[in-house]
Amino acid sequence: MYKFVIILFIFLAVGQAKTFDKEVIPVFNKYMKLYSQDNGTNMKNSELLTNYEFKELTEALTIFSKNYCSSPNKRTLDKFIEVLTLTEGSAFESPSTTLGKIYICQPNAIIGKIKSLHEEKKKYILKSLSFGFKNIVYKKEHEVKNYKNLVKQLNNLNKL
Repeated sequence: MYKFVIILFIFLAVGQAKTFDKEVIPVFNKYMKLYSQDNGTNMKNSELLTNYEFKELTEALTIFSKNYCSSPNKRTLDKFIEVLTLTEGSAFESPSTTLGKIYICQPNAIIGKIKSLHEEKKKYILKSLSFGFKNIVYKKEHEVKNYKNLVKQLNNLNKL
């Protein structure tokens, strides 16, 4: 009976990972397409992009952060990093906040990903991570189990 429960749990976890992957990657892809079409000269495109950010993309980021913690997925993380890179210079904070959330629950995966990036991208992602992490833990430091270690790891990353 015990083995059955473990197998069932693994099966459900794998199914959940595939489900959230299929939910968020199309949203990330559409965002990237809309972003590439927005050159700032067409108000309709800019409005479409903004609306998409605050509706579909925000929802996808919520799904991603909730599920990534329990089912880390390299493919989805890679797509997320692409989306995050596009938001550089934007007032849209949700991607940075999402990065802060998943750093708390999967620090090794995030650190590994950041270390694999080229310097320019690494610099921006680290800046976003610092911002997002600070937003998430603000006045909640005591609620994060490994807060001091996460801060130490983030400081070490910033020295790279």
